[in-house]
Amino acid sequence: VEFFATGTSFTGSTEILKYYISGRVKYFTNQQEEPLIIKPIPRVIMTLLSDHIFLTTTTDEQGYYTFYGLEPELYTITANKYDDLNGLDPVDASNTARYSVGLHELDCMQLLAADVVIDNIILSIDASRIARNGIGLIDSLNDENINWIFLTEPISDCAINDCDYLCPISLSYTSYRQINLAKNIANQDFIGIRLGDVNGSWSNVNANRRVTKSSRHPELTIEMENNETLVLPVGITKIQEMEGLYINIRYSENALRPIYAYFGGSKAEYHNYALLMNNKINGETKISVFAQTDIISTVDEILYIEFEVTENENSNIWIEEFKCNNKEVLGGFIIEDEYVKSLQIST
Repeated sequence: VEFFATGTSFTGSTEILKYYISGRVKYFTNQQEEPLIIKPIPRVIMTLLSDHIFLTTTTDEQGYYTFYGLEPELYTITANKYDDLNGLDPVDASNTARYSVGLHELDCMQLLAADVVIDNIILSIDASRIARNGIGLIDSLNDENINWIFLTEPISDCAINDCDYLCPISLSYTSYRQINLAKNIANQDFIGIRLGDVNGSWSNVNANRRVTKSSRHPELTIEMENNETLVLPVGITKIQEMEGLYINIRYSENALRPIYAYFGGSKAEYHNYALLMNNKINGETKISVFAQTDIISTVDEILYIEFEVTENENSNIWIEEFKCNNKEVLGGFIIEDEYVKSLQIST
């Protein structure tokens, strides 16, 4: 580059200064939860775009990201994520269903999480999709197959538009950051929401990382004949409020076939609870129960599960997970007034 002065010329060069942009991606905070917990989101795909470059990076395990070596320019940063799709449970479905009929309150960030159809209206279809997706009955929450949304600031001001029916909610937010870079810039943070996770229970532990307990020692043995139907009552031992119940049952797939789950006259049946069962996974059955209106206190039998005995050989069936309101609960199969978590079926 040449520099000119009166009567004299100088020849030299300039160095273009380069900068960085950094920030962190954190999970949304459930304002109803105490103490408030900060959860970083790893493996978020961060995209940096300008008129001249297109760069991507991913957040580390603590949710941090950095773009280095950037020239002064106007940049746009966005965040996307396609994995770590855990966090949806029966309580989320209950929160959403009860909100849709005016029985439960949600803050602005929870409303964003509940609107899984992404139409600015919270209805029973949102609750249904949350519940079905949570136990694997459907793969997508919406037609666009969007599972995560990201925003730059928490929303604290949202309002239901005045109307007579199906009132939309005002949920305006910014999903990108624009930076006119002239120096190093930090704290360009984003907030992530896993759609459907209304109660904020998502964690960055992959939902598929689990320990199979197929070697669990049976607590009782039941004698059955081939092609007989095995009916197993399931209940909890101590009375408590039940907003949502999640049960994961494992069984010997070569000898048992899950047929049906039903309330069978239990208290939940008469208080408008929903019951969903996914029996399409080999060796595994997932059940979701959630309140759609009133939340009841219950104990003993909650539901019944039917299995067909398909082979003349001994087989095992056990409860892998048993959670009420997202917490492990005491209970199990009810056999002759005993609560057990594992059985052997002898033929």
